Amino acid sequence: MRQRLLYGVAFVLLNIVRAFPQQNEALQVNFDQFFQNYSLVNPAATGKDSPIEGFAGYRTNVGAFEAVNTNYAGINIGSKIKDSLDQDHHGFGMNLVNSREGNYFNRNRLYASYAWHEQITENWILSGGAMLGVINYQYKASEVYPGGTVTKPTCDFGLMFYKPRDTYIGLSATQIIRGNMAPLEPFLQIKPFLVFTAEKTFSLSPYLGWRSAFIFRGLWQKASPEYDLTTMLVIQEMISLGVHYKINEGISFLGGMDAFQMENFGLRFFISYYSSFSINGNIKTPLLQLTCSIYKH
Repeated sequence: MRQRLLYGVAFVLLNIVRAFPQQNEALQVNFDQFFQNYSLVNPAATGKDSPIEGFAGYRTNVGAFEAVNTNYAGINIGSKIKDSLDQDHHGFGMNLVNSREGNYFNRNRLYASYAWHEQITENWILSGGAMLGVINYQYKASEVYPGGTVTKPTCDFGLMFYKPRDTYIGLSATQIIRGNMAPLEPFLQIKPFLVFTAEKTFSLSPYLGWRSAFIFRGLWQKASPEYDLTTMLVIQEMISLGVHYKINEGISFLGGMDAFQMENFGLRFFISYYSSFSINGNIKTPLLQLTCSIYKH
């Protein structure tokens, strides 16, 4: 039954790739620190590493457009099979994402996710997951616009192949329920897109590691997909320093700390500052991004 579930998710992903080769769609906000919470981009990552994890993130423009920002929060729970000697387990999660443009434009996404994680070798786990939710747009009335609100369904599927705390490879199909935001924005289309992620941590010495992560977002035949690459040094498994490069778009400098370790819980914090290669008119729009998570060992 469990293997059939994983194979079913793989079949759905394959058919989505075949069915939507020509689409072109604006993507939801992508945090540079995507590697801090894969469950936002792939439901198969739900509950992958910790019995319980709470997380939050914040991204804001700096300067003239500081009223444009995005924040998210959520929780993941990993439920192990009773008396099992392997790492097979369920994953349950909730995510809330909110994007604002000043006081008038408010965009929300609310998801519930489930994943099944099955150990396939001594060190490797294969997981498949699904995420169901809603996309909600709210426009506040003004002197020139009447405002309004609209809510539409959304659904994601994903697969992930991983070695815990070492290597993660994932593929997800997002927004597979097609539609538009009528009557509020009838020309704003909800169309499917793909997300591929990969991450590997290397040990350079007993006190130094190197962590690299990659994300692709878009469709294989889209004119301008997004490619992001993160690379950073990890000192004593606690302090991270590195860069995040959006190919042809901009670069972020980032730092993180996995500290405040207690007997059962830990706290992880990352901060990054993004600078675009392009200039909007005569104004550059840098971004400040923060992520934080508390987890149980």
